[in-house]
Amino acid sequence: MIENNTTTLENNITTTESYTTGQQTEEGEQSETIEDENDKFDIIDYANLVAEEMVEKLENTSKKLDPEIDINNAKLITDKHHPEVEKGQAYKDKETLKNVLSYYAIKNNFQYKVWKSCSQEYSLKCVYESCNCLNKCPFSTLCTEIHLFDLCNRFSNIHTCPINIRHEDQRQATSKLIGECIKPKFLNIKTKATPMDIKGELKYSLIPSFLHMVEKTNPGSFVDLKTTEDNSLLFVFMALDASIKGWGACRPIVVVDGTFLKAAYGGTLLCACTQDATGHIFPLAFCVADSENDQSWKWFFKKFKEAYGVREHQCLISDRNESLIKAAREIYPEITHSYCGYHILSNLKTSFKQHAAKYNLPFFGAVKAYTEKQFEFHMAELDGLDKRIRPYLKKVGYEKWSRIHSQNKRYSTMTSNISESLNAANLAARELPITTLLECLRALVQQWTHTNRTKAHNTFTKLSPTGEDILLKNYTYSLNLEVTY
Repeated sequence: MIENNTTTLENNITTTESYTTGQQTEEGEQSETIEDENDKFDIIDYANLVAEEMVEKLENTSKKLDPEIDINNAKLITDKHHPEVEKGQAYKDKETLKNVLSYYAIKNNFQYKVWKSCSQEYSLKCVYESCNCLNKCPFSTLCTEIHLFDLCNRFSNIHTCPINIRHEDQRQATSKLIGECIKPKFLNIKTKATPMDIKGELKYSLIPSFLHMVEKTNPGSFVDLKTTEDNSLLFVFMALDASIKGWGACRPIVVVDGTFLKAAYGGTLLCACTQDATGHIFPLAFCVADSENDQSWKWFFKKFKEAYGVREHQCLISDRNESLIKAAREIYPEITHSYCGYHILSNLKTSFKQHAAKYNLPFFGAVKAYTEKQFEFHMAELDGLDKRIRPYLKKVGYEKWSRIHSQNKRYSTMTSNISESLNAANLAARELPITTLLECLRALVQQWTHTNRTKAHNTFTKLSPTGEDILLKNYTYSLNLEVTY
């Protein structure tokens, strides 16, 4: 590459460095051109000298680089939208390098800062000091009069920076970056694009790539995407392989709920979770939809059933959302659908306000009762507060909210609190764009799975620590009891 450029420079100088004498004629013709042979040879000598200096400069610079990098065979990048950054790449200029790095950082959810920038080196590092992805990674700039390109000397795409570090400052794309991204799609002067079109293009374009990588890096995961005829996003569903494999060892109870997203584009996050043997929250599936309507819940349950199938004695618990109830009845006719006790209590307080503050203890006593006698005792307490409560609860269906009347075992899951807790854990992530939100949810499942597995490996009792504590408390309590006949 150096020899070719030197030859080109020499040819350009020897063929163009001539001078003219005389004046222009009246007819507009140029007078005779005279070349000075002595000046010609001086220019050639000067060109050779410049070329030798540039070759020496390149050789000195290359000695500072990784010995594995071959400058002459480096892959030259000219596209500002080049998707990948790899060791051994060469960039036609510094502006191209900066643009490629900006797109790459946004695509891969990490941030960097300039460590050193001069005519000989453009060195970057990750904002997180302990991360390996760009820690003092030099892109050495080889500046000559022949050619200007930046060579990636050392680069690692292994990101060890935490999720909160990557997203804590809500980094946003600039108007220049957005313009560069969408410019190729609107080269035709007849093409029209509204701000909503541009927003839709940017927020949707990364989702298919993300889902593809989930399937590739987590074999066995179940993901799906539904779009409209004009390629706008409708729904996106994600159930990770770890959740699918662990479902068989969890309680056969699925708690589903929806919560609104706080990003600029709005939407709703539908989620399903359960509890493992130790009582820990176990996320099962996530879905992003426009709202909690008939179509979105139906699509969610359809995909959930494809991913998890149906278990024996399976029970579904939710609030009393009408669209949810209708979709569950259609997609899951074979399983029991129960309601969250807390939502029933809220409805009681709204409908019968006179003694609302006194409903908590008797109502949840009836909810958690193990015997019919105990259930009737607490229902009588509610009758004493308002005679209208019993008919209301009977119309809802005792089997929907009462443990003693439930058609399936509900264990200790009498409310949808675990779903609310999962939503609380995702509070910050719900402000992010959809692709980043899904990545945060994936990372959360990975983190919880690792933590719970580590605790299980360090447990040496026959029961889980939670079960052992309950058993010990009950044993201590039973010491003061007497057996009667």
